[in-house]
Amino acid sequence: GLLRARAMLEQAQMQDAGCVTRIAQAIGMSRSHFIREFSRAYGTTPKQYRLDVLMRRAASLMEQTDVPVKRAAFQLGYEDPTSFTRAFRRYFGVAPADYRRLG
Repeated sequence: GLLRARAMLEQAQMQDAGCVTRIAQAIGMSRSHFIREFSRAYGTTPKQYRLDVLMRRAASLMEQTDVPVKRAAFQLGYEDPTSFTRAFRRYFGVAPADYRRLG
């Protein structure tokens, strides 16, 4: 149940806003019960876990590749590079390009 859910949250195609509900259904739980159980088991909400996975991927792209920020945003599933930059800055405290330069 929860291990499968965690693996699903790590999949690239499960990075959209409705994925928590779909995963809960896939493992036979209500959305609220899934969030409670996941939080109890892993110490974080499914949404925050998904964001952590996404931002680790983003940091890796910035550290290990020369992929332009705009392309990285699309690779990570963002439709708008500005949204990606905002989320990255909120998470790490610096913009993706600055993170790359500082790394």
